[in-house]
Amino acid sequence: MITMEADNFYFFPTRIGEPQRIYLRLERETGRATLEQELRKAGIEPLPHDVDFSTRNFPDYAVIAVTVGPGIWLALRTAIRGLAERHRHKGFILELPGGGSMSADGHSAKEVARLLSAAEGLFEHVSQTPDQHFVAVDRVARQLLAHRADLVVPEPWATIVSIDSSLDGVAALLDDCRTMQQRHALVGFLTGVVNGNRNLEDMTGQPAATTAESQQALAAVAEVIRDLPRGIFENES
Repeated sequence: MITMEADNFYFFPTRIGEPQRIYLRLERETGRATLEQELRKAGIEPLPHDVDFSTRNFPDYAVIAVTVGPGIWLALRTAIRGLAERHRHKGFILELPGGGSMSADGHSAKEVARLLSAAEGLFEHVSQTPDQHFVAVDRVARQLLAHRADLVVPEPWATIVSIDSSLDGVAALLDDCRTMQQRHALVGFLTGVVNGNRNLEDMTGQPAATTAESQQALAAVAEVIRDLPRGIFENES
């Protein structure tokens, strides 16, 4: 999401499974025509108003949709720079998944370019298919199982921290994980390993991973799970 301060100008990508569009949301009072003019000057033709994304849910906002295609990010950069010229005292903010943000001063073309580059990367990540995301899940799960012997929960903590049972679930699913339900379950077991390790560290000050390689495998699992779009494997496709 990109926000233009004070005018509530937003960017957010299409949800998984929907046509690949980018939606720009702004307060009606700031003037839909102004943004549409900048988009057309940059070579982007806004889609008809009847394809606006959930406008009924945003009664105080206008929503402009554009189709993803070649050159879209360069054209968006040009349009946003043009809009920034009309609002020189404002800036743009990109809210990142999992917290944090990046900002760009409306004065600076370089800063706007940096922000749009980050937005492009975020859009491409969210737009990946479930199969593409599962490739990463499968890779880190296999890496984790390869170092299973190095994941040790000492007594008496083994009765409290259930890393072994979660690893059993990963091992049982990994070689026959074709349906979305199975993939969702696999992510659940991997999450159990990560959470179990975190709980063990909180209680003992020591991780379950006893080697550098197993620590790296655990960290890779945590990173992939954290970056998965919400609900990616919850429905059959």
